[in-house]
Amino acid sequence: METLILSLGGFCGAIARYLVSLAWNKNRKPSFSLSIVVINTLGSLCLGLLNPFAFYLGPQLRLFILAGFLGAFTTFSTYSMESVELLRSKDFKGFFLYMALSIGGSILMYYAGYTISTLLKENIL
Repeated sequence: METLILSLGGFCGAIARYLVSLAWNKNRKPSFSLSIVVINTLGSLCLGLLNPFAFYLGPQLRLFILAGFLGAFTTFSTYSMESVELLRSKDFKGFFLYMALSIGGSILMYYAGYTISTLLKENIL
């Protein structure tokens, strides 16, 4: 049953990533895919917002959302591929900007989400 829940969450997360990427990249042609930065930082924000409340979700919903949906929504493999492509094309400025936005942005967004959620939890519950 856990495998099915995880798979359904992953399916939904992968579809959501694809739709966000399509919507973000429509009419845009940057030197690197900002959609992956948006997806990874948004996923980090969501994880940060949900993590303090994870206990209240219950084990199946937690598995579906945190591991399945958000695990498939965010994508390190695409980030890695695009980073290598920037290096191969000798776009070093784009490479370092992509690295900074992806890594720094994801950490910052997780921290922001976690902080907001923790403050809400302390003041509401």
